Amino acid sequence: MHAIEEVYEKKLKNLNSFKERINNEGETFQQTVQKNREIIKELEKLKDEYKNTMVEINRVNKKREQLLELFQSSELEYQNAKLEVRHKEEEVQNLTHEIKMIQGKVNGLMVTKGGLAQKLPFLDTEKRNYAQARNFKEASRVTNEIKDIQAQITKIEEDIATLNSKEKANQELIEKVKMKRLRHDLMVWCVK
Repeated sequence: MHAIEEVYEKKLKNLNSFKERINNEGETFQQTVQKNREIIKELEKLKDEYKNTMVEINRVNKKREQLLELFQSSELEYQNAKLEVRHKEEEVQNLTHEIKMIQGKVNGLMVTKGGLAQKLPFLDTEKRNYAQARNFKEASRVTNEIKDIQAQITKIEEDIATLNSKEKANQELIEKVKMKRLRHDLMVWCVK
């Protein structure tokens, strides 16, 4: 019996050893399950953080796109304003040249008017002399010449008035262009 007892004791020892190993493995398994639960919680947190980060990235991307569109439209507006300024500068040069030409014409007309006006007293005296001498034909001719000169002077004065108003209008246009240039320069300064 002793041999049977030894076999049973050996089997009991093996069973206890197996039981102990199972208990140890059970504790290890529970520890592994607990660690896995903690890892899952951390992964859930990371998943939520990732989701929030993606939402923030999308919001920032939309803002960036809006800013890019604003920049592009501002850049286009700036280029258009720059082109307009270039055209306006050419217009100012043309208007300035035209003003100088007008001033030259006005000066020429003033000289012509002055020359014609100087003839009038002489012609008036000549007409009176012909009339006193009863040379009505020559008096009539001088009278017609005086009327022609007065008509020329009136026409010159009208032309001078027209040219002066045109010069004034050109000066006003130049001032408007300068104001647009000033606004453009201010816009460029603000963009920088």
